[in-house]
Amino acid sequence: MCGYNNPGTITNRYNAGTVNGTQNVGGVCGINDNGTITNCYYLDSEESETTIRHYFKLAEGKEISNYTFSVDGMTVTPTEKQGYYCIDIENVSAEKLGTPFNVSVNGEEVITNYSALSYVYKVMDSDSTDDNLKNLVKALYIYNQDTLAYITA
Repeated sequence: MCGYNNPGTITNRYNAGTVNGTQNVGGVCGINDNGTITNCYYLDSEESETTIRHYFKLAEGKEISNYTFSVDGMTVTPTEKQGYYCIDIENVSAEKLGTPFNVSVNGEEVITNYSALSYVYKVMDSDSTDDNLKNLVKALYIYNQDTLAYITA
């Protein structure tokens, strides 16, 4: 959007795309010298892919080996992180951020029609969510919408 900002103001700008160049290169601004940048986000559409991660904790006395997990019918293996298990839905591209997934445990669906944008809607619908998080998920939503517009143009 901007190679060199002095002393300008950049406000409410979102960039979803690949940035190339040899000098003063950045997703929002290459060099910000005494300028102001407010509420701006950059997402690299060429290399950014999202992971949806579902965390859970087993009830005391339960063993992870007694459960099978699948996402849309494909078996997945949970990983353990700091006392919690998680299931990752990896490599969700920008145009598929709104595509719903279903998670099953031992053949029973436990999470239905969940997408990365489901999280966006939940955050935006909450009165207690921090403004920084709301701005971040807005950028994710705009990233998805801009990608869809680009693909269909």
